[in-house]
Amino acid sequence: MGMNNQCTITGQLYKSVINTSVAVNATASMIVGTTLSTGALDAGTYKLGWFYAFSMSTAIDDFQAQIKVGSTVVASFNIEESDSTTLETQCGFYYLTESTGGTSYTITLNFAAEAGTATLQAGSGLEFWRVA
Repeated sequence: MGMNNQCTITGQLYKSVINTSVAVNATASMIVGTTLSTGALDAGTYKLGWFYAFSMSTAIDDFQAQIKVGSTVVASFNIEESDSTTLETQCGFYYLTESTGGTSYTITLNFAAEAGTATLQAGSGLEFWRVA
């Protein structure tokens, strides 16, 4: 019977950040809503998770979001708002392979409004952990 090495490392280096305040952006330029810094990583595979809730000031405007690892956009969203009173939610995952070790990353959840005003709700956040 073989041994699964993932059992000994899965979940190591877990980090999370949850923003505790509402952030508002009334422009089409991306602003940072939440930031997580990893510190120097060992070689391995890591999982980045994000979750956020948002609302728009008008129903015809789009909410725009992106997840960046360093200067690289790893996920990008353009979400058409269904109405101005509904709180919308999004979540997702991204796998990062650190091949050499020693690198640290700054991960950001950025957002903007196509027009109108975008509101990133409190409780939005980022999680990061080793999986292999």
